Amino acid sequence: MRIRIVAGIAVVVCLSFSLLARDLPPIDEFGAARAHPDASAAVANRARGLARAGSVIPVEARLRVPTFVWAGAEADVTGAQPGNRGEPLARDRSEEGAARAHLERYAALYGLQRQDVSEAAARMVHNTGRGAIIVKLRQQVHGIEIFREELNVVMDRNMALVGLAGYISSANTPAFQGGLSFQLEDRRGVHTALTDVTGTKASFTDLIPAGSRDGYDFYTLPASAGVTLASPLRSRKVYFHLQDGLTPGYYVEVIARDPVSDT
Repeated sequence: MRIRIVAGIAVVVCLSFSLLARDLPPIDEFGAARAHPDASAAVANRARGLARAGSVIPVEARLRVPTFVWAGAEADVTGAQPGNRGEPLARDRSEEGAARAHLERYAALYGLQRQDVSEAAARMVHNTGRGAIIVKLRQQVHGIEIFREELNVVMDRNMALVGLAGYISSANTPAFQGGLSFQLEDRRGVHTALTDVTGTKASFTDLIPAGSRDGYDFYTLPASAGVTLASPLRSRKVYFHLQDGLTPGYYVEVIARDPVSDT
């Protein structure tokens, strides 16, 4: 799996499972950003009274947020402890309602507002009837997800908080440069990814829309394009979180066959 970011009017994020032999260098502008030297101390200070006493809190030092927090002993499912604003949990006893109530109490650790917690998208509820209950949350801005950010709220069988894994950003995170509008047309983003990953000269006009489902747009290619796809190209709009803000981009999956290996 390889993530490739192509500079343009928007950032194009290319996730390649390609069977082609091209050896592309990894590019990750966020990964290259400078870590804040005070990140661990800043997070530890905000976590005082929330995290388990004596626990180590790993951080994403480029954003000054924790990546895992063991819940303090006072965290419980009732939401009745002073100062934890447990009203949402009292109204909603579902796994998702409990997860949002717990996260609301810890919101300041991640720079989240109450609206961020209530409007984050619940992408999965894991509850097999035994063991931990996990609710996966992802953040959206104008209905578009912030790429590769998610927060898992881990609870016991009584829906008492065990810990928080990962992180999400506020929907009010500012734009990096040029605003949050998508100035690159969808098919242009897909075409950039296709030619970058495969090294072919397929034309922009070769892309044939093949419908949309589950938040993704699909495209196929004619035989004359010079690229044989193992499955349709799949793309969706995302916001990519750079250290100084959000930038619009496209997540594109390219699965293409190597014509040499097929002979």
